[in-house]
Amino acid sequence: MVDYQAMRDDPKPLPYFQEPLKLATFEPGMYKVVKTFESTKVGQA
Repeated sequence: MVDYQAMRDDPKPLPYFQEPLKLATFEPGMYKVVKTFESTKVGQA
């Protein structure tokens, strides 16, 4: 959470956060990864 807040407090990427909000809104959240899935590559050794 500390890293996320540091990113949000940095003014350099602020325009990149503000531009999408002109088109849509979102509910920010923190999520815990409980399982991941990876594709299998067929035909590669």
